[in-house]
Amino acid sequence: MTYLKTFINALLAGIMISIGGTVYLACESKLLGAFLFAVGLMAICVYQMSLFTGKIGYIFQNKPSYTLDCLVIWVGNFCGTLLSGIAVAFAKPNLTLSAAELVSKKIEQNSLATIVLGIFCGILMYIAVDNFRTNDHKFAKYLGILICVPVFILAGFEHSIADMFYFALTPDIALLSLKGIIYIALVSIGNLIGSWIVPNLKILGEHLVKNKK
Repeated sequence: MTYLKTFINALLAGIMISIGGTVYLACESKLLGAFLFAVGLMAICVYQMSLFTGKIGYIFQNKPSYTLDCLVIWVGNFCGTLLSGIAVAFAKPNLTLSAAELVSKKIEQNSLATIVLGIFCGILMYIAVDNFRTNDHKFAKYLGILICVPVFILAGFEHSIADMFYFALTPDIALLSLKGIIYIALVSIGNLIGSWIVPNLKILGEHLVKNKK
């Protein structure tokens, strides 16, 4: 029952990110689209849904079973974006061309570059989510999201769940192709590494300071 609840929350998170991706593709202004994309992560944080890039950074701070939770979340996010991509392609077919153009550029990226871009996005996503969780100032909680999300989009960093939606929205549903799955896996690895960097380097720094004392 616990995993079913996790899956449903992850499915909803995938849908929220897909809504963000839809408004980004629909906006003529990249700046405005990047800013409005933040509605997805904001809804996820407020309603405590489960997003892979928002959860994976805490894997070392939890029990071993948390790793399985993150896998369930990834699958739930995948299903949420897949269903959303199919639905949006049906309702707004004009967006499939924009998605296909975006996806074609992503597929051509070097594999190592894809992982690196995923790492930078993972760093920003951890900062945005952790700030929302720990910051007591109401305005500052949301400010982290409103800054980090547009930054990762405008910088061209790769977000695995957003990419799932773009791939699902393409006319041939590139998400289900071998190339699509490999690409998403590489971005997910990058997001995972990036999400670990901030908390674990912080812990390492604190440990080194204690040892010096």
